[in-house]
Amino acid sequence: MLFTILGPDFESMEVQCSEQSDRITARRADGVTGRIELVREGVLFSGTLVCGEERIPLPSSEAVKEPFYRSLLREVLPFFQTRQPAVPLSETVKLVAFVEEANKLRLEKAGKFE
Repeated sequence: MLFTILGPDFESMEVQCSEQSDRITARRADGVTGRIELVREGVLFSGTLVCGEERIPLPSSEAVKEPFYRSLLREVLPFFQTRQPAVPLSETVKLVAFVEEANKLRLEKAGKFE
């Protein structure tokens, strides 16, 4: 979600972790900053997406009626019919780099990075 809002060209990222939550803040070269806060307290998943002054609550996993995997398949199946990906490969590569950077920083914070 954060990647989608900020776009593929992020400049820096900061990750803060605690027992209750993870916070990822990413910044573009033009200074636009976005943050996602993921909470592990009492529910399987909930959180907030923060962009500027706007706070967008994410639905908790308890409130979502459709399993995530089913909604993912709904997006993937057209690819097998049309052979046209929903997201260009160049953007997918940048998304993977974004997620890898967030995971690396999270593991470093937890002292588990090797």
